Amino acid sequence: MKIKALLFDNFGVLMDPVYDTFCETVPKDVFDQIVAAGRLSDAGKITNDERNLLMRAILQPLGRDAAQEIEAAMGRSKRNQKLFEFIEAHRKQYKMAIVSNASANVLELYKGVDLNKYFDQVIWSYQVKEIKPELAIYRLAAERLGVQPDECVFIDDRQSNVDGAVTAGMKGIQYRDFEQFKADLAKLEQED
Repeated sequence: MKIKALLFDNFGVLMDPVYDTFCETVPKDVFDQIVAAGRLSDAGKITNDERNLLMRAILQPLGRDAAQEIEAAMGRSKRNQKLFEFIEAHRKQYKMAIVSNASANVLELYKGVDLNKYFDQVIWSYQVKEIKPELAIYRLAAERLGVQPDECVFIDDRQSNVDGAVTAGMKGIQYRDFEQFKADLAKLEQED
């Protein structure tokens, strides 16, 4: 099957990761609680405000300010300029989408950016109430793009999310850096 669509994760691919900065500065059990709170928010099961309350309760025993830390982590996240340039240059060749586990505050990272310039579809998990690596979010993305799953390549920095896409019938690339991504995509194109 010919590749017709590229689906990109946001954090760790299109933008720097956010939660990873916590991993280096808190004990593992606290980090796991932070991730769990984030997943509830990403799935649309709790609001950002409710997530922030949870984060406050998780970090307060460590003497840390959750709101300040979240804002600082979001502020450190920068766009992958090479990847955005690639996407813009290949819009005629492929349909493009973001498929990301994200809460509503992700929109703050894209203030002033016209995502329609780059993407045919933007699927934030909190809006569709599905999260990766559950199969439904990948199938929804293919459906919204008007392509079959086997015509899609899903790109994510987390292997578990790539595995979910492959289980849903897509091809997958685990993103490590821009050059590796381009080489892996070229290999997949040659297989078609």
